[in-house]
Amino acid sequence: TPHPDGAAAAERLKAEQAQEDREKMQLLVSQFTEDQLDRYAMYRRSALPKTTVKKIMQRITGCSVGQNVVIAMAGIAKVFAGEVIEEALASMESHGEAG
Repeated sequence: TPHPDGAAAAERLKAEQAQEDREKMQLLVSQFTEDQLDRYAMYRRSALPKTTVKKIMQRITGCSVGQNVVIAMAGIAKVFAGEVIEEALASMESHGEAG
């Protein structure tokens, strides 16, 4: 039988985990260089146009795509673009280039 306080305990655990995640993120961001902080702020403000993502997905799949799927794909694409940019910056640095 389920514990009568199970839902409340699960909610408390979820809130504690969210607080811990926020604290870890604050610690990470506090260690950023000025350049990294600028890039992170730009990353947070950026977004891929969902209408464009939806058009591309529908063209590739040939069927209708739900809004939640578009939102998820836009997020995944944003993370991928960020990783490509970080790799490009690391490559520039290793070649002694500035930009």
